[in-house]
Amino acid sequence: MQDLPTLTSKVGRPRVLLADDDVGVLKAVSRTLAAEFEVVATVTDGRKALEAVPVLDPDVIVLDISMPGLNGFQTAEALNRSGSRAKIVFLTMHQDDDFVSKAIRCGAMGYVLKTHASSDLPPALHYALAGRRYLPSLSALVMTGVNTHAVQFCDDDNTGLDGIAALVSGALRRGDVVATVFNESNRGALARRMKERGWNLADLAKQSRYVVFDADEVATRILRAGRPDPAEIAGMVAALEKARTASGSKAVPAARRMP
Repeated sequence: MQDLPTLTSKVGRPRVLLADDDVGVLKAVSRTLAAEFEVVATVTDGRKALEAVPVLDPDVIVLDISMPGLNGFQTAEALNRSGSRAKIVFLTMHQDDDFVSKAIRCGAMGYVLKTHASSDLPPALHYALAGRRYLPSLSALVMTGVNTHAVQFCDDDNTGLDGIAALVSGALRRGDVVATVFNESNRGALARRMKERGWNLADLAKQSRYVVFDADEVATRILRAGRPDPAEIAGMVAALEKARTASGSKAVPAARRMP
């Protein structure tokens, strides 16, 4: 199979390099991105991507994980060592948490499933270019490490709540204190899911291991003339920190869900 370089440059659009060993995927993704991005080249393995980057200087590199020679993770690590300025977004069929976590450790700013490429890849690239991490359409929320966060969109509340319940359970097992912001209906729905997992949120609240804030009150508090007020947001963060220090343990704001 032959690589498919794109030679025409259109000034002003973000420059993207695609790496995938399936030429059909490369063609389809190129068409998906054509309206908003300039695909400067498509290559079929990680080594060719490494060779193309210093020549073409893309803004974003979209990597498959399972490629011959250098896989996507190895390619991302090599790009980091080389000092490449390009943001990295993975486009893959793998949705296991282990793959997502490794992608984040490799410096990925986005992780998109191929089954959702047409809807999720363009916004993922825009988020990456803005320095924001984007993890859409995953089966569960993923811990991204200290002082980082993930963005996830769910098709319905049930899917989102299932993921939050899994995340909160993991945090509690580690001994973390969990702080959440929920509206009333989702607060009750989470409590039921947690009870099925063996956790009683009311008891945990009495033990200062679980803190819940009302989403309607929070929204009213932090919004001024329809816009978030920085001072009020800082106050909300301070309240979470106060809850953490009062417990004498480490707190993780594991789930923030606004109505």
